[in-house]
Amino acid sequence: MKIIFNKISSISAFAIFAIIILLSLSSCSSTKKLSNNNTKRNNIKEENIKRKEFYVKYSEKLKIKLNETENQDLILFIDKWLGTPYKYGGTTLSGTDCSGLAGNLYKDVYKTKISRTVNSIYQEVTPVDKEHLKEGDFIFFKIDSKEPNHIGIYISNNKFVHASVRKGVFISDLNEDYFKKYYFSGGRLKK
Repeated sequence: MKIIFNKISSISAFAIFAIIILLSLSSCSSTKKLSNNNTKRNNIKEENIKRKEFYVKYSEKLKIKLNETENQDLILFIDKWLGTPYKYGGTTLSGTDCSGLAGNLYKDVYKTKISRTVNSIYQEVTPVDKEHLKEGDFIFFKIDSKEPNHIGIYISNNKFVHASVRKGVFISDLNEDYFKKYYFSGGRLKK
C-alpha cells in the first residue's frame, strides 16, 4: 500500500510541477505579446514623430506650408535641386532648364521616363483643371508663345517647382500675377 501511495504522490507531484511549468510559460507568452504590442506602438509613435519633424523641417527650409501628405521623395528631390542655376538644354545639378528638371524629377521620384521638351511632354498628358491639380501634376505656361514653352511640377497648396531663366530652380505660387497671366493648363500623364 505504501508503494502505491508513493507512486500516486510522485505522479501528483509531477502533475503539479507540469502545471506550474505550463502556467509560467503561458504567462511568459502573454508578457511577450504585451511587450511586442508595446514595441509596435512605440515604433509607430516614433515614426509619427519623425514624419512630423520631417515636414516641419522642410516647411521651414523650403519656405512653403506642407500639409504632411506630400511625397517625402519629392520634397527631398526639391531640396537637392533648389537653387540649381538655369542652363538651356541642361539636365544636371550644375545647370538645368525646366523640362530637364521635370525629366529628372519624374525619373527619380516617380520612376517614370518622360519626353525631353515642354511641348512633347504636353502631348503625353491628359489636361487637368487648376482646381483639380494633385502632387506631381505638370503645369504648363505659354510665355509669349502660341505653344506651351514652360513647365513646372505641382507640389501642393498652389505651389510648384520649376526652373526659371532668372532664378534657376525654385518654388512659385500659381496665384502670383505673373503665373496667372501665362498659365495655360495642368496635365497628368496618360496611363
